This record gives sequence, structure tokens and C-alpha cells, in this order.
Amino acid sequence: MDITLYTDPSGPITLRDTAGHTMLYAPGAWRHGEWHATNLTTLPTAVRDVADELWTPALVAAYRAASEPPTPKTEDMVEAFRAAIQSHVDTVATSRRYDSAVSLASYVASNNPAWAAEAQAFVAWRDAAWVYAYAELDKVLNGQRDQPGIAEFIGELPAMVWPGEGA
Repeated sequence: MDITLYTDPSGPITLRDTAGHTMLYAPGAWRHGEWHATNLTTLPTAVRDVADELWTPALVAAYRAASEPPTPKTEDMVEAFRAAIQSHVDTVATSRRYDSAVSLASYVASNNPAWAAEAQAFVAWRDAAWVYAYAELDKVLNGQRDQPGIAEFIGELPAMVWPGEGA
């Protein structure tokens, strides 16, 4: 099979066969926030020979620095968690056939005792959930705990206990 090898002085090597299939080989890649250098022994022979010459430690370091993913902004992280928590709060409310958390909370002074009790329990739970969320996010921002995944964090929130369902 005929192949064409293209080299990029800044790092990547492209291999294209006569059928038009293209493979890009780089000195490494960022995965889940960690740098994983390419193991040369896993490359095709033609690429390995070029990579041996081309991927000097200085070039790999420059490629690594240039390809590093941007650090997420603090406000973007906080907003992602805020939106997920608010969605969870609304989901809890809609699970009881209310339109939203705001709708359910508005029943606190209802003349219907069952609705008023649900609203009071919900508002107390909602407040506890947000107090916990903000305290734990502050710990993340202050380096006192690792940043959890959003789903994991939602799982840490207090459980909602509806009136009559026990604690």
C-alpha cells in the first residue's frame, strides 16, 4: 500500500494512504485534564521513524503548552452548578405536579392544608439544599475540596421528605 507522510514542524504527523484514509499522529494529547504522551512504539513504522527525529523534547514541550485546554473560568463552573441545582429543585417540585419550584413555594399560605404543608416542607428543603450547595462550592473555590462532577454533587444534596412520608 502506498502512503504519503506529511510532517508539521510544530508537531503533528499526517499519514494518508491511496484510499484517502488519513491519520494524524501528535506527540501527545490532553485527556481529562492530563497530558498523555504518545508511545512511539505504538506508531506505524513510517511514522515512528519521523517522530523519532521530529519530536524532540523541546518540540513536545512546546506542542503540549500550545495544545493545553483552557482553564475553565470560575464563574462558568459556578453557573453550571447553579443551573443544575436549580433544575433539580424544579424537578422535585414538578414531581408533585406543581409547575415549578416558584409555583410550589407560592402555596406556603394556601388555605388548603395539604398544599400549605407541602410548600412549607419544600421551602425548608430548598433552603437547606442551597445552603449546602453554596457552602460546598465555596470549599471548592477555596481549595478545601476537589471539584465533584455535577451529578455527584446533586447526589450530595439533602433528600426531600414530603409531609406524611417520614424522615
